[in-house]
Amino acid sequence: MSEALRSRLRQSLIARYTHLRRRLERKIGSREDAADALQETWIRIGGMGNGVSVNNDEAYLLRMATHIAIDSYKQRNSLLTAMDLDALSHIADDTYDTQRCAWARITTAQLLAALQEMPIRQRTILMASRVDGLTYAQIAKQYNISVSLVNKEMMRALDYLRLRFAEQFNDAVSVSVSDSLTDA
Repeated sequence: MSEALRSRLRQSLIARYTHLRRRLERKIGSREDAADALQETWIRIGGMGNGVSVNNDEAYLLRMATHIAIDSYKQRNSLLTAMDLDALSHIADDTYDTQRCAWARITTAQLLAALQEMPIRQRTILMASRVDGLTYAQIAKQYNISVSLVNKEMMRALDYLRLRFAEQFNDAVSVSVSDSLTDA
């Protein structure tokens, strides 16, 4: 940005400050945030590089201030800031233990066994959808079957797994409950 353009934008910001603040305030709903965004706009004009051309000073300044206000809003209202994420990345995971690791291995082995027991077409469709990420239409085209059949086979495969693991879950819960009763 040339020094002449930088100077012109700053002069325009000074001359039209009240008007720009009111327009921005209507857009973002806060007088203080509008004023802060315009102050930040002033600062950023000073740091802008070359290659910028402006046809309408007021529109350019308002758009720049609006983007600044939106960015500021997002930073204030994000669930986790960058500092929070950095702090969380240094916390050790206390959930890892040998019992969970063993349970995960058993569950994975049971899932693989259940997949081997199901009909090949159901297994193939389930894997194509859940592992490969194909849509039902893509699966139907690949295996030269209808989308309706893909949907039915997928429902059957999921129902089979749901029933198979519901029985095992109920068995595990009953064993766990009986163990805790004998410990008491």
